[in-house]
Amino acid sequence: MLLLLLLLRFAPPVWATLRIRSTRRERLSRRFLILGPLLALACTLLDTLGLLFLGNRAAIMGITAPLIKRLMQSGPTHLSVGAFLLGIGQTLGILLVLYTIAVVCTRLAQGGFLRFTMPAGKGRVTL
Repeated sequence: MLLLLLLLRFAPPVWATLRIRSTRRERLSRRFLILGPLLALACTLLDTLGLLFLGNRAAIMGITAPLIKRLMQSGPTHLSVGAFLLGIGQTLGILLVLYTIAVVCTRLAQGGFLRFTMPAGKGRVTL
């Protein structure tokens, strides 16, 4: 179950980058550099809505009550708005970095950026 959760968390940037096809040889353009942060923002927003209204979906911790209830409660189970926003900010920061790296590395693996020329004998060889 944990492996499935990890796959669902980190598969979107790789899948989205593989779906983009170029008709011409293109370097790492702006659309690839923006794709990672956009996906991170969308995934964080959906994750936040799920946590607020459906609860925690991790099977290891068990299904917890929706966080909207914990925001309204008082006592030891109360969740402050600041703590909630800090957790969302941490998630967004981590996903921004990881998704941007995943998009760039996937694009590099497709052969769109790693072209270089080196001298070899009389002519040049382009790899």
